Amino acid sequence: MGCTRALVANRAVRLAGVIALGALSGASSAAPLGPAAVNLAATATVTASSEQPHLPATAVADGRICRPNAMLGEFGSWAVVGDTAKGQAEISFAWPQPTTVAEVVYVGRCAWGEGETFREYEIRAEGRPEPVARGEFEKRAGPQLVSFAPVETPRLTIAFLSSHGGANPGANEILVFSTPTADVERAVAFAPNSIWSDHAVIQRDRPVRVWGTSADGEEIAVEFRGETFRTLAAGTTWQTTLPPQPAGGPYELAITAAGRTTRCRDVLVGEVWVASGQSNMEMPVEPSVWPSKYDGVTDHAAEVKAADVPGIRMFYVPRVASGGPLADTGGRWQVCSPKTVGGFAAVPYFFGRRLHETLGVPIGLVDCSWGATYIEPWTSLDGLHSIAELAEVTAVATKDKAEYDAALAANPAAPPAAHQHQPTRLFNGMVHRLTPYAIRGAIWYQGEGNVGDGMRYFHKLRALVAGWRDAWGEGQFPFLLVQLAPYDYGMYKGSKDPYKLPALWEAQAAAAALPNVDMATITDVSDVKNIHPPDKRSVGERLAVVALAGTYGADTPSRGPIYSHYILEPGRIRVALDTGGFRLASRDGKPLSWFTIAGADQVFHPAEADIDGAAVVVRSADVPEPKHVRFGWHKLAEPNLANEAGLPAAPFRTDTWTVQTGLDE
Repeated sequence: MGCTRALVANRAVRLAGVIALGALSGASSAAPLGPAAVNLAATATVTASSEQPHLPATAVADGRICRPNAMLGEFGSWAVVGDTAKGQAEISFAWPQPTTVAEVVYVGRCAWGEGETFREYEIRAEGRPEPVARGEFEKRAGPQLVSFAPVETPRLTIAFLSSHGGANPGANEILVFSTPTADVERAVAFAPNSIWSDHAVIQRDRPVRVWGTSADGEEIAVEFRGETFRTLAAGTTWQTTLPPQPAGGPYELAITAAGRTTRCRDVLVGEVWVASGQSNMEMPVEPSVWPSKYDGVTDHAAEVKAADVPGIRMFYVPRVASGGPLADTGGRWQVCSPKTVGGFAAVPYFFGRRLHETLGVPIGLVDCSWGATYIEPWTSLDGLHSIAELAEVTAVATKDKAEYDAALAANPAAPPAAHQHQPTRLFNGMVHRLTPYAIRGAIWYQGEGNVGDGMRYFHKLRALVAGWRDAWGEGQFPFLLVQLAPYDYGMYKGSKDPYKLPALWEAQAAAAALPNVDMATITDVSDVKNIHPPDKRSVGERLAVVALAGTYGADTPSRGPIYSHYILEPGRIRVALDTGGFRLASRDGKPLSWFTIAGADQVFHPAEADIDGAAVVVRSADVPEPKHVRFGWHKLAEPNLANEAGLPAAPFRTDTWTVQTGLDE
């Protein structure tokens, strides 16, 4: 009855290597492979004795094999309801006509917890009194093969006979073949990148790359909007390119190879932005999906009710640190609705909502963030190498990469562990896998972890931006950053120095002058006692108006006044500002605040400041011969200088005197 345990085990070992490494052993083929065995599960009606609503039985026949250790709720999983499984569960494949079957490939769940497994199984063919195969699956994520004598049946059932303590056992994918000689290695090697899944949003008006893994020489066919695009896998990867598409949808994108078809349903074409950074970018809309110290965004209950916006989708990139670049780590798209938006990263959500309302096209947001991280892990090694001022960091990252490569070569099955604080680790584990995907631009909200860097942060931003643009290969795409809100970083960093944060602001403002880089100032959207200000809507919308003006050419105010130059006048200093054509104003109607002035002694005193056209005139009776002015130059500064559109002026200083961070160059 069925194959022996030895055959299952031996074939399973070989197949597991394919899934874990995304590669096949053996010499590279020079010619395309012949026709592959067809996965019969794709044409079956799939039902189960028990299933969870978000992890249904149909997921095992969706053509997707997600990688080991991907998210537990990955789109390739079926799980049973523990209370109704009663120690066993069945999953069935039914066809309209009797079908010959002879082989089953069971791909275990992509993530396993202790006790979450069924092991003993029987395979039953309708019309046969006895099981056609029985045995025991191993508790692991990879594929395991069961072969048996060919049998013709309208329904094949896999019965899991006993639960070993788990409430949610199940499967990632199940493949069914008609012959025991099916080339299963080819079938399980084929996998589109996880970002190609249901509800995806692809970038309009640009060539769009579609890619994934497969056996060397495999032909891949991608069908979209009535056209078919073909390519051959080279080594273990493949890639083809769709021509530019106008905004629209929903559409279906089908990818076929090795007898399997993966269908991406409900695909929209619109605008795609990557959102990255640390906790302020990661913060969700609702408090229920964040530790209790975070109470959600301002008016979160009302925001959730108003979130029936299916034209906005968000792709969550799993948090993975790696010493080398990873091709795929899982993830899935979610459609914006009152049921899902609570878990959406709030800043990109509000950013996308404003774009959606204004542009009238679908918006795809890729959440690639991780709280309490530094800028260095998000930067590529190539980006670090491009900036001479970062030689010390680059040397550390280069040494780490060499050690990683050596350890991986010695034991390919066990990549060395990596930490999210090490340079390049998050670029490798989270950003690199996205770089073939066409995007419009990126938004960046980070710096809390780098307070104290001073102008060194400017060089780090240069490296980050250069590395990302080089990796995507789409030119100088827009890169929009958030200038941090005022906060008592002395309390946070164990220092009383009030100038560390302004020094970082200065670095962020300097980066905003780089080609196609811009910045949103949020000194008026803060809580100096809360490092996570809850008004994420204002932050996201402020980034959106920067994008609308700079990227999409909208005639809208996008930034507050920016320092231009100063003129020394008797007893006062005239500070000229770039107002963008808007009048200067006090946003609260009170006298201008947070101006200080100093003479040659470099001692700054509080100053009076008055608006005079496109300039501010600054004076102090304590400084009869002033030399320099500073504005908002304190970690707690919430100044009121703005333009008539209500956008705040960015902090600045006219001097180049040493700032008391201890880290200035």
